[in-house]
Amino acid sequence: MKEEIKQARVEAKAEEELVKEEPNLIEQARQTAERIEAGNKKMEELLAKQEAMLSRAMISGKSLAGNSTQKTEETPKEYRDRVMSGKL
Repeated sequence: MKEEIKQARVEAKAEEELVKEEPNLIEQARQTAERIEAGNKKMEELLAKQEAMLSRAMISGKSLAGNSTQKTEETPKEYRDRVMSGKL
């Protein structure tokens, strides 16, 4: 009989601990959801900025890579070498 009472007390304490932990788990889930929502909001802001930057770049005629290729003038020596090699 005494052992049953002790066992019941142990089980009751275990249940109390679970009840105490459950709100903690719920609180952790809520905090995690808040962090995810904040991250999503930040991502939306960054995406809007990126879209604005890309549209400005397209309007101004810049390439997406940011570097435009510049033509270099061929020197007379380079032209001569190219013609003599038959690559013309």
